[in-house]
Amino acid sequence: MNPTEATLRSPPGVDRRTFFKRFAQVAWIITAATGTLSLKPSIAGAFFSFGQRADTRRKGLVSHLKEYVVRAYVECDAAAASAALLALSVYGIREEDVVPLQNVNRCLMPEHMFLTYFYAESPVPGPVVKLFTVAKQDVFDGFVVEGIKRETLFGRRLEGYERILLGDEVFSTADVPPVALPYNLALRESSKPRWVIAVPYGWIHNLYGRQAHGIEERLVEELTIHEITHIDLGTRDELLPFLAQFGYRMDDYWPLASVDDLMGYLVTKRLTYHRAERLVLERISHCDAYYGRSADVTHLSALEQIKGGLVNLTEEIHRRDSRYPGDLLKISDQQCHACMALLYREGLNRLIASRKGTSKPFT
Repeated sequence: MNPTEATLRSPPGVDRRTFFKRFAQVAWIITAATGTLSLKPSIAGAFFSFGQRADTRRKGLVSHLKEYVVRAYVECDAAAASAALLALSVYGIREEDVVPLQNVNRCLMPEHMFLTYFYAESPVPGPVVKLFTVAKQDVFDGFVVEGIKRETLFGRRLEGYERILLGDEVFSTADVPPVALPYNLALRESSKPRWVIAVPYGWIHNLYGRQAHGIEERLVEELTIHEITHIDLGTRDELLPFLAQFGYRMDDYWPLASVDDLMGYLVTKRLTYHRAERLVLERISHCDAYYGRSADVTHLSALEQIKGGLVNLTEEIHRRDSRYPGDLLKISDQQCHACMALLYREGLNRLIASRKGTSKPFT
């Protein structure tokens, strides 16, 4: 068979549109440089035209989607939103794909885009819609601590969660930072949820990635753990997700139910003081500065509770053994993880007790 007549297939994990667009670009570069590409110009031109059409289609989709979002969620104009939705039908997006709005991601993910929807309390209270490119899509089923992969979170196995690492912001209805959130993208007739966790990777990278790649990776991991805890425990309260986010690196196998257990754990560890944990302790110690200005009452309340518990534990440990500092900002990574884990277990026990007798003890 003539190579120019062979059927071209995109590699696994690469969608056809992206493959053919890149193929056409490479074809023209090689032809211009060497004049030796054994592909007819008409065929290469067809691939290039296909890539151009894909770009035009993508721009049209973004434009009409933005029109719909603005009409429906900013201006609250039902008639204009219906007209914008009709325009979206050209791209296979129907009413059931935008009610609720998060469902539109089933149509956007093949286009390497993802839309987030959340409520902001400031500067003006109301819904915020943001559209992003997708930097990476993976499945989160564990994390690595000291070179060892762990597949459990506080004793519960991580079954694997779809995760979207958001890239560049395409448009937004408000000038507020993006947030990590879980979205259930299961079909209406499905009895099983399909959780997809969206993490603002691009925003985190711009803040920390150029300074320290390790901090960037940790923040992405912590936010993933935070949202998994919301899903697993079926809670909208922020206390336990924050405690899990800050304490998940504590050894699962260690029995931790009291300060005595905590101190027994610390004497077995080589203490370290990494920058990622310093950021955590700074955020907690100065939580009013981090969250007070944005009037994020839910997050601020949870962090204030954590700060109070952490200060009490730090002072008690220092009282029992002066080798451990009494200043919250000076405690080791291991003490930070262990204190968070102890507070998490105490909080989880309270949650279980409050749900006794209900049909859903956990989720």
